[in-house]
Amino acid sequence: MSSNEKENPKMDEVEKENLSNSFKQIVSCAIEEKKEIPKWKKKLQKDLRVSFKLQVYPTEFLYVNLIIKDGSCNLSDGEIDDYDIQIKAKPEDLMWYSAGNYSLIKMTLTKNDFGHFRWELKKGGRNLSSLLMVANLLLYK
Repeated sequence: MSSNEKENPKMDEVEKENLSNSFKQIVSCAIEEKKEIPKWKKKLQKDLRVSFKLQVYPTEFLYVNLIIKDGSCNLSDGEIDDYDIQIKAKPEDLMWYSAGNYSLIKMTLTKNDFGHFRWELKKGGRNLSSLLMVANLLLYK
């Protein structure tokens, strides 16, 4: 192993796929839970594109997209440019948030192992109602 690999470790493709699938499974379970609640049926009727930028190492990211359109939700891998909200976070932090172990305040105001805030937003700060909807959508009850 070279000194560059020690400083900037890389995740192999199997690990990336497992992490991506785990994260998508957690999000899809939370969404399915919300679809059974009558007030969420109306909330899920909007058109919204969310890009999750999952930071796995200081310089390495995975992208998972959530596209909500007319009540249906689609999760996919890959980076998109025309998102409404981008949430940059460590996958572990988002999983802890979904389980209810981290609050939205902790996610917004504290920093992760890489020195970044646990929940960093890009482009979505102007649409507060959509941002709060995504934050609530990720929570299990």
